[in-house]
Amino acid sequence: TVLDNGVRVLSSYYPVRTIGIGFGLDHGSVFDPPGCEGLRHAAEHLLLKGAPGYPFRRAARLLEQCGTFNAGTNRFQILVPYVMPAAKRFQKYFGRSFRVLSKLMALPTFTETDFELEKEAIVREIEKYDADASEHALDLLSKTLFGPDHPLAKSILGRKEIIQGLPKEATTAFCQNL
Repeated sequence: TVLDNGVRVLSSYYPVRTIGIGFGLDHGSVFDPPGCEGLRHAAEHLLLKGAPGYPFRRAARLLEQCGTFNAGTNRFQILVPYVMPAAKRFQKYFGRSFRVLSKLMALPTFTETDFELEKEAIVREIEKYDADASEHALDLLSKTLFGPDHPLAKSILGRKEIIQGLPKEATTAFCQNL
């Protein structure tokens, strides 16, 4: 189903004891402009840092009261899944959880401190990734198959120097326009 605002809603029924909702943004790493590799991965880190009326700690407390949430970036999408038990005592929280996640996705806000801490976390993630021989082998394979400048050969995480140089204002504007 596609809503009037362009949001695609996917639903299916599985006879399980959990309820899951998720947001998928067609903004994966292949869409990072040259010289900005890792921008979408950085946006994924920042999307859940807060929204008007929902600073990070409040949003996390409300969401984690009855479920779990996370986020991830792949080559084609940024994904934010949320899962909660389907037991009746939790069902009353579903609407609230959906509202909180929707607000975080639609109106992300983050402080300068949040921004700098997430950049540091991403740099550590890149360093860990770079130290992994199997990841390095996959990167070399991608560069060999697609060519070094092809979007599919670029790292989803980006490069340290690019992440460290991201300006907060431009990154904020980018996140709010996803």
